[in-house]
Parts: sequence; C-alpha cells; structure tokens
Amino acid sequence: MNDGLSCTWTSSPAKRAILSLYRHWKLCAENHKVKVEYINSTYPCYRLPQCSFSGKLLDQMKHSIHLCLFPLLIALISGCGLLRKSAKDEFVDGYYRQRFTGKKQLVYVNVDENKVLVYPVHSKETSPEPDTANVLAFYSEENHSKALPVSIFSKKSLDLDFLTTPLKYRFPTAGIPRQLNSNLNGSIYVGMRTDRYVLHYHSTPLRKAERSITHLGFSAGLFSGLGNTAINPTTTQDQVNQEYDGIIWSKGIAGIVAINNFTAGLALGFDNLLDTNRRYWAYQYKPWIGLSFGLNLN
Repeated sequence: MNDGLSCTWTSSPAKRAILSLYRHWKLCAENHKVKVEYINSTYPCYRLPQCSFSGKLLDQMKHSIHLCLFPLLIALISGCGLLRKSAKDEFVDGYYRQRFTGKKQLVYVNVDENKVLVYPVHSKETSPEPDTANVLAFYSEENHSKALPVSIFSKKSLDLDFLTTPLKYRFPTAGIPRQLNSNLNGSIYVGMRTDRYVLHYHSTPLRKAERSITHLGFSAGLFSGLGNTAINPTTTQDQVNQEYDGIIWSKGIAGIVAINNFTAGLALGFDNLLDTNRRYWAYQYKPWIGLSFGLNLN
C-alpha cells in the first residue's frame, strides 16, 4: 500500500504510529470526499472542517499519538544535538586552562578547520592578552615523529539546563514496596560546570598521526520543577478512593556527566503533592533517586 510516504523508514514503533496517524487522516478525507489541496508538489493539505471520527477511529488515533509522544520526548531531550550543537560540546575559540607536558597555564585557543592554535596569555591590568609571538599549533594530521603529546584544555562556567527525570526509584514506605516510577516531569537546573577537552594524536597504518578531541563535562547543582504522579488508594493509605494524576513540585540536587554529545546524570530529590490530598500521600517529603537527562540552555 502506497500512501505517498516511503515504507522503508517505518521500522520503529514511533514511525509506524506516525504513518498510521497519517493514514487515518487520509481515510477520513476520502470518506468525506474532502478536497485535497497541495501546498507544493509533495505534501497534501486536507481541509476537514466537518469531519467527525467514529469512536473506534478516535481510539486508534489516540493510541497512535501516545506511541509517538514518549519517543519524541526522548529524541528531543537526548538527541537535540541533531538540531544544533551546544558551544559547551564543541571545542571553540576562547580562553582555557591548558595542561601540557606537566605545565599549567592560561591560554587563548583559536580553532580552525585544519589546525588548533594555542597562544599563551599574559595578564594585564585591563584584560588578558594573547602572546601572538609564541604560538603552538596542533594540525589535524602530522608526521608520526612530529605528533605532540596529549594536551588538556579546561574551563568553568555557569550551567543552566532543562532537566527531565524519566526514571525515579522510590524507597519502601507506609507498607508500599520499593517502586521504579516513570512520569512526565521537567525542571530547571542551575549549577557549576567544568568542561575538559582532551587533544591527542593516534597513529594510522600509513605512519601518520591524526588529531582527535574528546570532550568531558562535569556539573553539579540544584533543580526545581513540576511533574505528575499517580494518586490512588495505595499511595494514600486508602484515604482517597478516586484515582487521578496529581501535580507535584520536585526539587533536589543533581550531578551531570557529559561525554562528547551524550549527557546524563543522577538526581536526589523530594516531591510535594500540590493539592489537598498531600497529607495522605505516602511520598510527601520522601527522598528518591533518579536517572536524569539534560538539555543545555546557555
């Protein structure tokens, strides 16, 4: 069946769900004889001002949307480097602390496509000034005999992130066994970050030395945000009969590690239910440990 979309990209559940949703809309358009207007030669635009869905079709569409949301959220948080790379992930021009052949010094780095130029910095009363007369060059490729030793560049900065914790481990309490919860949540994280860029050469079979740069980042700080949690008789010691998703305020401390474009960390937090059933909720003010992912905002 050809719906105008390639079938070779439908291997994952999220992609199959998106294609299913597209087919539902197209079926509705055909059943109601809706005119199809093309925005360009490829993508159709359906006008459905009075299109009504049956209960079964609506349930199928909701199921498709739910299948899409979680993979899409994970893609946005952990794969956002596909859209743009953060300056903290890339080795860019700027001032760094360099450790090279056992010596530490403040340097200015100029990153070019084929070479990295390192200038020592002389402290001045107004601002640091690079010494252009003494420059150390790390070329993308060198003769094996001319390859320079490992050099480490580091810098510290304020870290502002959007943090989400998809997995929370809750300790046993009030007769409830330990749990691993997965709920929608988001927080703002503020901390201090140290980024290290390890520049080194590795040998090739052609007796050449190729340069590579490995990024390592470490950050520790505080977070605060909102999320949801299941409220039911079990989590309220049978004091609340209804079941619903309650809004919670989460806060705590987190440590984040970045290796190249991958960012993850551990969080220790506390939750507070924000409605009148807070006095019954078994996890009010109780600590949890979670796996967190961050998206750098600055």
